[in-house]
Amino acid sequence: MSKHTSSNPRPISDYLGISSATICLIHCLATPILMSMGVAVHEHEGHEHGWMLLLSHGWDFLFLGIGFAAVLWSSMRAASTSKKVLLWASYAFLVGAILMEHWGPLFQYLTYFASLLLISAHASNIKAILSGKHNDKFVCASDEC
Repeated sequence: MSKHTSSNPRPISDYLGISSATICLIHCLATPILMSMGVAVHEHEGHEHGWMLLLSHGWDFLFLGIGFAAVLWSSMRAASTSKKVLLWASYAFLVGAILMEHWGPLFQYLTYFASLLLISAHASNIKAILSGKHNDKFVCASDEC
């Protein structure tokens, strides 16, 4: 008789993806406000670049890196092929929006939408995993398999 053990269905990578996309969204929403405040407050004090570290586009790429890892790991355990496609499509949409953000305000709004879409994709995957509809990875525990 073969014994199979199912891997634990904890969606840690989905929680990581939601956290990263949420922080990214907050960063993107706060940047215009902080830039306005930074210019207005610090320009008179001679600190023209006071907010530059906080507002750097380097943060975007950090969030994209974390998001890539989260989508990669989540898609390996995705509840279905459609969830896997949704994760990768929303991530690609976010990458495209961030890379084209300097072309105009439309792409900045698309970045907000893409972040929300990615959060929704991870949340949908979590719901499916916790309801038992995840992609089980079985490992054979004996030589009989």
